[in-house]
Amino acid sequence: MGSYGQWAKRREARRLTWVCGTEPVLVEDVVAAVCASVSGRISLAAGTDREADIWAALSSPLADPGGSVAVIVRDAHKLRSWDQLPAVVVSRELDAVKAVFVSGEARLAQVAGEDKPSLAPHLAVLRDSRSGQLVECRLPDDWRQTPDWITEWADRQLGGAGPVMAGFLLAVCGGRLEEALAVAAKLRMAGLPPRRELISALADLAASFTESLITGRLREALAAAASLSREDTGRAIGLLASRLDVLAALHTAAAQRLDARDTAVKLGVPQFLQVRYKGVSGAYGAARVASCRTALALADEAWRSGATVGLAEFVAVLWQSQP
Repeated sequence: MGSYGQWAKRREARRLTWVCGTEPVLVEDVVAAVCASVSGRISLAAGTDREADIWAALSSPLADPGGSVAVIVRDAHKLRSWDQLPAVVVSRELDAVKAVFVSGEARLAQVAGEDKPSLAPHLAVLRDSRSGQLVECRLPDDWRQTPDWITEWADRQLGGAGPVMAGFLLAVCGGRLEEALAVAAKLRMAGLPPRRELISALADLAASFTESLITGRLREALAAAASLSREDTGRAIGLLASRLDVLAALHTAAAQRLDARDTAVKLGVPQFLQVRYKGVSGAYGAARVASCRTALALADEAWRSGATVGLAEFVAVLWQSQP
C-alpha cells in the first residue's frame, strides 16, 4: 500500500493493481505502466458493463499460452461482488491476466472499526497479496516541498529536459499536472524544444497567476502577471472571484467541522477543489474575503474601462496586503 511517489520509485506492473486519487494524470500513468507490460487490453466499467461480465474477464485464463492482457475496470468502487476477488487473487492460472481496478475515490476506502478506521476488506485482500498493490495518486498539500518524484514525472513529460526545466514547467503551471502534461504534449506535437519562453507561451498564465496569488506566492504571481494579455487579465479576475467563493465555503466548512462529503453536498465544493485549497483556506476568513472582493471589483471596473498596464500587479499587491 502506498502513494504514487512510492510506486514511481520502481513502477511495478503487478498482477493486481488498485489505483485511486485526486490526480487523474497520475492515475493514468499507473494504468499505462501496467498496459505497457502486456500484449493486449480489455476495458470495462463497473456500473455500465454487467458485473458478471467483469468478473468473468478477471477470472478467465487466456487461451493463448504466449499472450498477456490487462483487464482495466473503471469505476471499480462501484463493484459489489467482492466475494469473487479472493479466487482471482490466489489463482495460478491467471498469471497472464493483469487486473487494474481504477477507482473514482479520492482516497483508499476505509471502514469504521472499534478503535479506528481500517482498510476496506477488498482492499486489504489486495494489500496482503504478493501479487497486489494499492496506489493512491495525490499531490502533497504544498507541492513545492515535494520529493523528487514530481520533478521526475515532469522531466519525463518533457522528454528528459532535466530537473531545472521540469521544475520551471511545474512552477509555470502552478503545480497543476493536467496543464503541465498538456503543455509538454503541445511541445512534442509541434516539434519544439522545451525552453522557458515556449513553456510560458503555452501555459495557462491566467490560471498560474491565480493559483500563485491564492497560495501566497507573490513573487511567482508577479512573474506571471508580467506576461498576461488583456484577455488573460480579465479571465484571471474572474477566476479569482470564483475561487474566493470556494475559499469562503471551505473556511465555513472548517468552522462547522463538515467532512468532505457534506462540504461537497451542502456547500457545493467539489472534492478536487477541497484537496487543492484545504491548506490555505484557513487564511480566508470573512474580513479577508470581503477585502479581496473589493480589490477585484476595483480591478474589474478598471479593466472594463480599458486599463491594462500594471492591472494584474495592482491586484496582486492588494490581494497580499489584505488582513
